[in-house]
Amino acid sequence: MAQAPTAWVLEARSETDFNFFPENSSNPKNKLTTTAIRKRGGKMIHAYHEDLAWFIRNRWPGAGLGQSTDNGNQENSLPPPPYLEELLSTCYQASLLREEERPVRVRLLLAASDCLTTPDLPPMSLHRQMLASPRPCNETELRKLSRAAEFSRSLIGVRLNGEDEWEIWGLVHSGTRWRQAYCGGRLVPPAFPRLPVIWVMGPGRLAVLQGTEAVATLNEGSIITPDLNVFESRWLGEYFADTREEILAQLAASGGNGHNWREIFDPNLLRTIGRHLMMRIINAVRESRQGGILLFLPQERAAEFTAANPFITLKYQFLEDETGQRFPRLMLQILKTLVKAYSREIDQGQRLGWQEYIHSGLGTLSLLEEAVFEAAHQLADFAAVDGAVVLTNRSRILGFGGMIKGDFDEVQTVARALDAEGERWQEEFTETVGTRHRAVYYLCHQVPGALGLVISHDGYVRLIKCQDGRVIYWEQDNSFPLRIS
Repeated sequence: MAQAPTAWVLEARSETDFNFFPENSSNPKNKLTTTAIRKRGGKMIHAYHEDLAWFIRNRWPGAGLGQSTDNGNQENSLPPPPYLEELLSTCYQASLLREEERPVRVRLLLAASDCLTTPDLPPMSLHRQMLASPRPCNETELRKLSRAAEFSRSLIGVRLNGEDEWEIWGLVHSGTRWRQAYCGGRLVPPAFPRLPVIWVMGPGRLAVLQGTEAVATLNEGSIITPDLNVFESRWLGEYFADTREEILAQLAASGGNGHNWREIFDPNLLRTIGRHLMMRIINAVRESRQGGILLFLPQERAAEFTAANPFITLKYQFLEDETGQRFPRLMLQILKTLVKAYSREIDQGQRLGWQEYIHSGLGTLSLLEEAVFEAAHQLADFAAVDGAVVLTNRSRILGFGGMIKGDFDEVQTVARALDAEGERWQEEFTETVGTRHRAVYYLCHQVPGALGLVISHDGYVRLIKCQDGRVIYWEQDNSFPLRIS
């Protein structure tokens, strides 16, 4: 019998006063992590913007309640009640609107206008543009400005005026390099002050950040935190461990020079580059606005899945040659280029890590970065065709147009992960999702070594695998950046 997950409970002390604490815990001040599930009388109910505000106040790094409203001069401060609550309410209403048939998506910077005075311009720094006359900060203005302050490039600067009302004082152009931690890449973003930031990401979807660090996100009626970032999980790194070992072996065989490559490279470098490759692929599929399925199957069973089998039929199958090894080859070339660029430092005993990777000015690495970008977009094009893009867990591309076969109703329930490792989970019925998800649930149930990524047309990402005999999935929110160690 599977163990029920530890769930977060939102207990009502009055109609407007709520508190989060772990179920069956006597300490309401316990650390708030993973997914926050709101319950009353044992029944789950949805969380909204006022619940997000309470959660943020109790989780905000280095800040507490009742701080000064002059948050522009204090990096770690939050507006005192009820001003943060009012602004999140406005943002929630704006998220439900559309501007010329497009969902409202904006980023808000809660800061005084004089907190950004750098003379540099993007991509080196942030660029402040002040309005001659401030505008009221309401959902209508946010809707109108969402076209001028494009989500990936600019923020809307807001502050409390002398009448304690929120107003828009201008725009802050950030450029797009900040997206590297969310979409993959090696460009260095400009420094960002640790000020409160609110993302409006779509209907009912809000995120609150301290600078570029996500604190919590309201998504589909649940509050989730970066502790649920599956890209930081141990199990996902272990899943692709064979790929990294194979690349290191190929590197040693290509021109050893007597080096121990495991001592030359920081242990986290290959894994970090691999995660960025994965995020590049996911982002390319997201940008296509069509969604798709990526399936990773056990390498040792590749011959089985490319022949007649009861699980999947590949309509567009590739020949078994080196072209299918595109992503491992790119990673190998990246490592070779790093070794060549830092040969002197290696001889002096220096290890190569992420900082060396992103700060190398070699044009070859820029070309390889472009090659990764093109490879990711080609997979996104494959994913646009009906069926799944099929790879192995060593990142070999087998083909696309993969049609999963079987009785999908055989898997009637799955577990929704409540933490990155899947140690806490909540059981759900599969009848609430479409055929695309149910097909991947079924395949992962039949092939325990499989990993499925289902990317919906609106950008949601669900990672699916079989763990401890049950199908479990992780909902990956796009407001959580990669932590570079």
